[in-house]
Amino acid sequence: MPYKNNEERRAHYVLNKEKFNAKAREYYSRHKEKICALSQAYYDSHREKACAYAAKRRHGLDPEWFIEKRASQNDCCACCGNKFVTTPCTDHDHTCCPARRSCANCRRDLLCAQCNSGLGNFKDSPLLLQKAIDYLAKHAREIIVKGA
Repeated sequence: MPYKNNEERRAHYVLNKEKFNAKAREYYSRHKEKICALSQAYYDSHREKACAYAAKRRHGLDPEWFIEKRASQNDCCACCGNKFVTTPCTDHDHTCCPARRSCANCRRDLLCAQCNSGLGNFKDSPLLLQKAIDYLAKHAREIIVKGA
């Protein structure tokens, strides 16, 4: 159906939204493997572009900030110092912005997934982290004593 303008096309879509969605679901169910393979192939060949897009959508990051930050950290996690194996996570102060978002004021550094999860599990609390360090140190001595 040819439309005279975008408003006409949008109005037709709104009136027939369920019909369009049903067709899309049906098409996807018939071609799921092909769609997934094409999506994965695109992601594999455009990984940096996909990561930059996700960082922009989630954290409002310019790709330049991400690239500069990664270079300034020598492609290493700011917490553990290990080289990035996968795409780094953008660490931010969760008291400023919601869990999966950040702004320019609360962004800190780039972390590996393990450090990012660890800090998140300890709710970014130095007190909780210190308690965990004390706990590990206490049990490390017990293991050394028992092993001797």
